[in-house]
Amino acid sequence: MWNFVCASKTREPRPTSSWAGEKVSEAGKRAAILWKEISEAEKKKYEDEAAKITKQRRANYEKLTPQAQNALKIQTQERLSRSDKFSYHKKIKELGKPKQPANAYALYVQEIAKGAKSVDEAKISTKKAAQGWNAMNARERAPYVAKFETLRQQYEAELKAWESKMLKTGQEIPKRPIKRTASAPARKTTAAKPVRRASSVPARKTAAKKPKAVGTKGRGRPKKIATAKK
Repeated sequence: MWNFVCASKTREPRPTSSWAGEKVSEAGKRAAILWKEISEAEKKKYEDEAAKITKQRRANYEKLTPQAQNALKIQTQERLSRSDKFSYHKKIKELGKPKQPANAYALYVQEIAKGAKSVDEAKISTKKAAQGWNAMNARERAPYVAKFETLRQQYEAELKAWESKMLKTGQEIPKRPIKRTASAPARKTTAAKPVRRASSVPARKTAAKKPKAVGTKGRGRPKKIATAKK
């Protein structure tokens, strides 16, 4: 069926296409109905055309440099991550999941920027709020911290009740999507020069040579001199 959608959207001119401005979900539903109505021969025609488009895209991708390929991968992953995030928030909104409260700083910023009449005024107010918050001491921040704590406790109670309701109705709770990442291309590494390692065999100890005794060759011990008895 996706072959039909892909080929149809590329076959028709974009400005006058009946698919232009239509949501993907709506286009998919319409394509599913039309796909069931066409013959096998027509399906084969769309499948061949879709395969041709895929092959051409692959050939164009192979012509890119490794850096350009990696940049394209990152761009694609970022687009898919945004799509996952949008789908997640849309789903939890439909299910009525309680919204997390703003923290103490955000509550202060909201209060400062409340009277802003334009986007530019709101930006200026936000900048002033950041400076004012940094200049405040703990006692001055206490009211906003206390308000956040009250909202946080209220949120946790509502979230617990909502999760209990989901379990009772058998509704699966959506999980927050994990950010998609593209693997970076492997760097070329040059062979490292071999490093001479010290021998693990301990060096042999050499005994110090004893000094030769000093003496006269051929001479014996000195004779004792006899002393006369008195």
